[in-house]
Amino acid sequence: MNRLLLIDGSYYVYRSFHAHRDLTNAHGEPTGAIYGFVKAIKRMLRHLSPTHCAVVWDGVPKRRMEIQPDYKQHREGRPEELTAQWSVIERIVPMMGIQMVRDADAESDDLMASYAALVWHLGGTLWE
Repeated sequence: MNRLLLIDGSYYVYRSFHAHRDLTNAHGEPTGAIYGFVKAIKRMLRHLSPTHCAVVWDGVPKRRMEIQPDYKQHREGRPEELTAQWSVIERIVPMMGIQMVRDADAESDDLMASYAALVWHLGGTLWE
């Protein structure tokens, strides 16, 4: 039986960053987002045993921002301590054997819903 796991990458990076904010390597560089992200993904893989997995990344939803200009205006930019960790995480994901999905004009939630709906409508036969 095929089992698809779609992971909201941006959510787990930010969650890990805030959960392990004080974690650093021997050079004093922040590593909490990397540590927490990898740990969470490994836990999901172990407990859910998916046959197919993808980390889905946020893009900038231009259409949504045209319709709703105040969308996410309350959010601050990406913290500087997170930027370097983000690029490391994006290099680690394929090393874990996980696909990455990104659409520059869509958020991960929307992409994940689209993929889930597609699999559902195909009756789970996407990979057969």
